[in-house]
Amino acid sequence: RSPSPGPGRVAGQIQPQAEGADRAGRLQGQIQNIHTQFGRAQDELRRISGLCSTAETRIKKTKDLQNHMAREFHTLAEQTRALLQGLDGGGGAPGSSPPTR
Repeated sequence: RSPSPGPGRVAGQIQPQAEGADRAGRLQGQIQNIHTQFGRAQDELRRISGLCSTAETRIKKTKDLQNHMAREFHTLAEQTRALLQGLDGGGGAPGSSPPTR
């Protein structure tokens, strides 16, 4: 004689309705988890985008400052060269030697 399937079982299987409801509940939980993770990922992408924008702005400011300083340095170098040439041309103090380059 074969054993009785027991309450809630049909020939060794869980009743189809109970199994379907259990599976649907698990799937619903997994879907909710995916939505939560996707929302977090979107938040992180927005945060990263903001950081990139800030970095781009800072890089541009730094490049602008570097270019400004290079122009200033070039101007000072030209002025210094002109002054030194003026000293070499006889404008130096008596007994002084011209600066070395």
